[in-house]
Amino acid sequence: MTQPSHLLVLPVLAGLVSVPSSLHIPWRVHAGSPKAWASQPHSIHYQIGETLSKGLPELPPGTSSPETNSGGGSRGDCSEKPFALTPYIYDAGGLTLSASPTLWFHSPFPLTADMWFKFELESVDGAIDVDFEHSFPPPTMAEGVIGIPLGTNQLPNLEVGQAYTWKVLIYCGGEAAVGQSSPAMTEGWIIRTENLALENQVAGTPDPVEVSTLYRDSAIWYDALSILGNEILTDISTSATQTAWSALLMDGGFADEIINAPISGILHIPTP
Repeated sequence: MTQPSHLLVLPVLAGLVSVPSSLHIPWRVHAGSPKAWASQPHSIHYQIGETLSKGLPELPPGTSSPETNSGGGSRGDCSEKPFALTPYIYDAGGLTLSASPTLWFHSPFPLTADMWFKFELESVDGAIDVDFEHSFPPPTMAEGVIGIPLGTNQLPNLEVGQAYTWKVLIYCGGEAAVGQSSPAMTEGWIIRTENLALENQVAGTPDPVEVSTLYRDSAIWYDALSILGNEILTDISTSATQTAWSALLMDGGFADEIINAPISGILHIPTP
């Protein structure tokens, strides 16, 4: 099977992705060029140069990024900082078709039970009010890419057309460090949208690499990433899946540190 090239700019499937025009969101737009943004602390997690503008299609017209406090991450009391797997050109977020997608971030250090982990999910304006947060000692996990699935253990399902911000905070000094030091932190945004034609096409496509390509070509970032990430964590994963995962991260403009990082596993938020 021919793998999708990470150097090809593919068009958005016009008219198929539905983002309600009535959605009221305090949008943020980055000012300046990629070179200017490269001076920001989180830029080390992206490739700097022309690769930033290649690979992924643009978001549908009328879609932009909700306000977040930090486009990348902060180190806090840890040796390094985590980083949300959200593409540079999508400004720290992306779209999903799923009510319960998986959010992915890179941890450059292992998680251990003597740390303290906090997850937050918050709606941005809109007709519903979601303000979820939960703190707990994390399970032991190796450094690498970690997925957080929504829709489980009282985590709310996402509503169509609603924008959300999500945040991961890690206190390497444990619970005692809360309020005494800053956590290592990363965050992103996500909007659930609708695309019935794409959903029907995906339903008739058994190969996860092809499914990821369909999502990718329609700018459905979270689903393109998750179909590959979840597949890699199974015993039936193939080298083609790993190659597609690396190519997708390259499309997103990520640095080699993240492209080459192993997928450590899935972190389930425990019941509050």
